[in-house]
Amino acid sequence: MRLSIYFVIIFVDTACVAMALLLGVDPQQYPRVLKFITWFSCAHLALIAGVSLCSLYALDYKRVDQEDRSKEAWFWFICCAGFLYLSADEGMGLHQKLDFWLHQWLKVHETSLTDRLDDLIVLIYGIIALFVVLKFYRNVWEEKNMGFWLMVGFGLFFTMSFFDFLSNDEYFYPFFMEDRSMDKRFGILLGILEDSFKLFAEAAFLIGFLEGFQSVLRKYGG
Repeated sequence: MRLSIYFVIIFVDTACVAMALLLGVDPQQYPRVLKFITWFSCAHLALIAGVSLCSLYALDYKRVDQEDRSKEAWFWFICCAGFLYLSADEGMGLHQKLDFWLHQWLKVHETSLTDRLDDLIVLIYGIIALFVVLKFYRNVWEEKNMGFWLMVGFGLFFTMSFFDFLSNDEYFYPFFMEDRSMDKRFGILLGILEDSFKLFAEAAFLIGFLEGFQSVLRKYGG
């Protein structure tokens, strides 16, 4: 049953990526594809927050040592709150608004360099998440499957950040292609690749957290 759920998650994400690659290369269709991927990503992140909340409630406090209980509860609480925020960020573009506010607050004119502030913010999100996983590594690595899927997720996330960095500035385009008339389509392709890695990263995180939930049920559910 568990493997069937994981297969469905990967299959649905692969279908969405295939659709994005087929339709998104058309500049007229790209905004619709982007909107769909954004809301699909929100659903991913909200589901991860939900799984974290379920894991938190599944802890049997009577059977857990006080210190272990506190650490494990904090891990799931931080994950729940963090992914809930990320879901809201994805839907409302909070990191992009923060980029705009920083420009206004610091009174800095937008350049190709400062325009990457929103990319940097997203990268910082990932670094904070990695720090949390390492901070509570005993809770994570106790369930090896969870640790494996989280590492896959982080690998895909940092690959997404690389494409995010490339897609935000046409300065890099000549290194990949000489025909300048294709810049717009090439930028769209990079954006689709970025979103594809994002969806697969979120799918890996979702599977990892489901593994963690199963671990909590095995330890404290019976």
